[in-house]
Amino acid sequence: MSDLPSPHRSPVLLLGLRLLAAAVAVGMTLAACSFGGTGAGSTASGGPATPGPGATTPASGAASGQASGSAPPSAPSSAGSSGWFGGYADVTLKPLYPFDDTNPDGKAVLAFVIADPANPCEPSWGGQYTLDRAAAELDLDQRVSRLRQKGHGVALSFGGAAGDELARACPDAQALAQAYRKVIERYAPDVLDFDIEARNLTDVEATERRAEALRQVLGDLGPARMPQVWLTLPVTAQGLAPEASAVVLQTVRGGVDLAGVNIMTMDYEGPASGPKMLETSIKAATSTHAQLAQIFSLGQGKEAAAWKKLGLTPMIGANDVVGETFDLQAAQGLNRFVHDRGIARLSMWSVNRDRACSPGESLRQDGTDQPEAADTCSGVNQKRGAFAAALSAGLVHAASGSAAAAGS
Repeated sequence: MSDLPSPHRSPVLLLGLRLLAAAVAVGMTLAACSFGGTGAGSTASGGPATPGPGATTPASGAASGQASGSAPPSAPSSAGSSGWFGGYADVTLKPLYPFDDTNPDGKAVLAFVIADPANPCEPSWGGQYTLDRAAAELDLDQRVSRLRQKGHGVALSFGGAAGDELARACPDAQALAQAYRKVIERYAPDVLDFDIEARNLTDVEATERRAEALRQVLGDLGPARMPQVWLTLPVTAQGLAPEASAVVLQTVRGGVDLAGVNIMTMDYEGPASGPKMLETSIKAATSTHAQLAQIFSLGQGKEAAAWKKLGLTPMIGANDVVGETFDLQAAQGLNRFVHDRGIARLSMWSVNRDRACSPGESLRQDGTDQPEAADTCSGVNQKRGAFAAALSAGLVHAASGSAAAAGS
């Protein structure tokens, strides 16, 4: 099977999946009335969402925490949440982030496993390190072992915006299955996270190969070794775009038992900060909840089960879009929303960025006074680890043991 799109098969399949995804989007409007309600941030007019019971309004919440650069503990609702928290750690970014350390933000979703540029059916870390080289030069195997010794789960993320996810680069499903198997056998993850965006998002054949390979690999594992499988996808305030919905539909129909869909609540292509970012993120979550309820056949009376198919990942501090800032007040509000709705997962991009920038470290070069979305700092006033503390309040710090089961 070629890695290039088939001139006869892929466009037809993509069209069919997009039509199905569009049908889900149309039905979402009616479903949102039942599933999301006015308290979940949806509006009848489709305009800006109002925060739900778990959200922080502009005049309330963590104003004092924001001013001091730290976040006081959130107060989860009595409904609680069995969800898990794990911030993404860019494994290859220097200086190396100590995800195996004992500080509160030291539990991480390790990113990103992508195809080796020199050998497309071999896994690599960021296209820079083979698994063996990562063990030797990044001490990655030992750091993962230390994480486990401290009782924390291990989550691995494949894909990302910059590289080719293995399924796109490797043209053979059997070889792809072997590549996934190598990663699973080496790190024994509790979670396999597939961050599908950019060119990976519209590659129908890659999605088909991924589903086939995962079905093979997971079928060989016993229940004790079975990891959760999550899709991490871009989102708008209106929910998943047709291309993203098509990836979910195709994966489910390919026989993969998805634990859930983790949406990247970031980069909304418009100026927004603080309360506005929180409102938009809640609206995106509510819209996606309605879509997932249809995709997974979780209709009337099964709203809670649909929320447990959802994960949220904001980009902390300055986002890539100029003028968008997700501050500590928004982080606290999103944490309360997760507790109120019983959402399965909350992550963040990234733990590497969870500190204030040094003078001049996050200045944009375009003449604006907006903070730069730097790789190693947030661009906002904060104490180190403040976003992880705010987002993780009341949640399990890693997707291990019963927490992993609760999210599925």
